[in-house]
Amino acid sequence: MSDDVKNIIGIVLFFVILWGLKGLIVGEGFFGAITLQLYAIGELASIVIKFAIIIGVIGLIIFLFSKNK
Repeated sequence: MSDDVKNIIGIVLFFVILWGLKGLIVGEGFFGAITLQLYAIGELASIVIKFAIIIGVIGLIIFLFSKNK
C-alpha cells in the first residue's frame, strides 16, 4: 500500500475511535455512537439524492414545456 492510503486509513481509525469514546462518555456505548454517526451520514446522502432528483424532474419539465413546437 502507498503512504497516502495508510494515512487515510489512520485518519479514519482515529475518527472512529473518537466517535466511540464520545459514545462511552455520553452513555450510548462504543458502537452506539459509531452507528449514530453512520445513520447521520446516510440521512445526509439521502437528502442530497432526493434534492438532485427533484431538481432533475423540475429541469425535465421545464425542458419539455419550453420547446418551440
